Amino acid sequence: MLPALAARCPRALCGTLRAFSTDTVALSGLAFYARHGVLDAERTLGQKFVVDLHMHVPTSMTSQAAASDDVQDTVDYAAVFEQVRGVVQEGPTRNLIETVAHDVALGVLASQPRVVGVDVTVSKPHVALPVVLDCSSVTVRRRRDDL
Repeated sequence: MLPALAARCPRALCGTLRAFSTDTVALSGLAFYARHGVLDAERTLGQKFVVDLHMHVPTSMTSQAAASDDVQDTVDYAAVFEQVRGVVQEGPTRNLIETVAHDVALGVLASQPRVVGVDVTVSKPHVALPVVLDCSSVTVRRRRDDL
C-alpha cells in the first residue's frame, strides 16, 4: 500500500486494499480416501475427503511468473499435492476435519515459501447424520504472519 494512502486509510478500508496486494493460486477438488472421523465405522471403513486450497501469493510473484512463463517462478502444484496427500491420506488419523484442515494449512505454509496465506477447505461428502446433505466441510485460514 502506498505510504500516503496508509496514513489516511480507515482500518476497514486498509484491510480491503491489502487484499489486492496478493493473488490466489487455487487447487480444487483434491480427492483422497482416508480414515478420519469420530465414529469407529469411519476409522474402520474409511471414506472420501475433498480438499480445496486457495493459496495467497504476492502479486509480484504472479506478475513475474506471467512475464517469464516459467514454472520455477510460481507455486509448485505437484509439491503442494504431495504435501496435502501426505497429511490427508498418509498422516495420522484425526477425529476432526478441523484438525486435518489445520495440518494441511501449516504444511503448505512450511513447504511453499512463496505462499503468504492459505485457505483450506476439507469436505466430507458422506456424513453419518440422519439428514440428507451434500457434505460437511470446514474452512481454515492461516497466514504466514500467524505462525
